[in-house]
Amino acid sequence: LAAAPAHARLTASPSDPAWAYVEARTAAMNGDHARSARLLERLFEAMPKETRFGQKALAAAIESGQFELALSLARRIPADKLGTEARLLVAADEIKRRRYDSAAAWLVENPDGSDLSFLRPLVAAWAAAEKGDMAGAIQTVSDIPAQGPLGAYRSEQTALILLKFGKTADAEPFARRAIGASGIRETRLRLALASGFLAAGDRRRAAAMLDGIAPEVAGAGQRLLDGKAKGQPIATAAEAMSEIVTAVAGELVRLQRSAPPLGLVQVARYLNPGNSSAPVLLALLLDLRGREEAALQVLRSVPADDPLASQARDSQVRILTKLKRLDEALALANAAARAPGATFADQARLGETLAAMKRFDEAAAAFQRAIDLAQ
Repeated sequence: LAAAPAHARLTASPSDPAWAYVEARTAAMNGDHARSARLLERLFEAMPKETRFGQKALAAAIESGQFELALSLARRIPADKLGTEARLLVAADEIKRRRYDSAAAWLVENPDGSDLSFLRPLVAAWAAAEKGDMAGAIQTVSDIPAQGPLGAYRSEQTALILLKFGKTADAEPFARRAIGASGIRETRLRLALASGFLAAGDRRRAAAMLDGIAPEVAGAGQRLLDGKAKGQPIATAAEAMSEIVTAVAGELVRLQRSAPPLGLVQVARYLNPGNSSAPVLLALLLDLRGREEAALQVLRSVPADDPLASQARDSQVRILTKLKRLDEALALANAAARAPGATFADQARLGETLAAMKRFDEAAAAFQRAIDLAQ
């Protein structure tokens, strides 16, 4: 079939809303939610009474990580027409601006039946902490119902608030309890707590947090202790909220009780761009939706010196292998395996990539190097 001439292609125009809407839908179906959001936003500008265009543009903007556009749209849509993720994003923006009362006003039960009010105690606790009221912050966390949505995070939040005030001895038992209950978040939480103890000047307890950490990030943990890698502390309201939103999204994925919560993870990224567990989770969700290129782009945003960079590389190599882009997968795996300080995980990743390419002798050699490093 011959390509359509340029003048015959669909274009977004306020005077031609039907075609603009079709083009926006086509962009979304092709995985280009950023373009879909921009097209829908233009439609909403042209027809501001058509709230549905604004709602669709807002959802696409959040999903594609266009936060400025999303916040601009949220201000133009009646509050009772905003969905859960939009309300959470507005609350997140207020938290980043340290306007905690305004943030709490958005964390309520929504007209659609969803309820964000369970997050209000977290905001209140960290608002108190930011004002220097340690006792008030700790009491607010203590008052969170043990069986409620935030109940599982009480020890974690108590430890983090105590660390913010330099109370390392008091924080240690809460930190250990939190690690014991952290599940798939264990690596991220160990690193965050170790960062908190280091920031408070307690290297001994920081090292204790890293004792037993996953072997593939043990090197990153040691570099953290040696001051050669950036920490991942959770010491502000925005950082704490980012962590909890990421954890809730991960739990939703584990339980498979809803559609993949892309918007929630994007809000977590907005709250704390340094929370590298958020892009790793986001990439997983994008991959599950068949949006592999978008997943790869997100994974590339994780810095090479980030403690979770190994997890990001694992995901990149896995996706590239699935797409049969084996040369790219090999280049990435090879670079990590040859880098100074390469771990057994880097060698094992290289071995798996070579095996996928049916280069079995080279794969066996890489697996042997992995075994040697693990001993």
